[in-house]
Amino acid sequence: MKEKTAKVCETIFSIGMLLALLVAFLLFVSFVVSLFIGHDAAATLTTFMWKTVIPKTYVAAVIICLIGLVGMYLRGQKAMVMSTKPKAKN
Repeated sequence: MKEKTAKVCETIFSIGMLLALLVAFLLFVSFVVSLFIGHDAAATLTTFMWKTVIPKTYVAAVIICLIGLVGMYLRGQKAMVMSTKPKAKN
């Protein structure tokens, strides 16, 4: 059950990050387009992206990263733990 849950978390994380990167690319394209269209339309487009799309994308990416961390811990990987390795004596 633990492995199955970890696999589901990994799948959700992978698809979520893919979608977040796609939205980031669309944001980039919209800002480049706004450079070319200029004036009021560009201001409207960038304001919409800044106030609506970016916050939702940010929150979704944080939630998806947490799901990815849960999957890593279920598999036994310790992503957020500092390991201390013994120093070699010379």
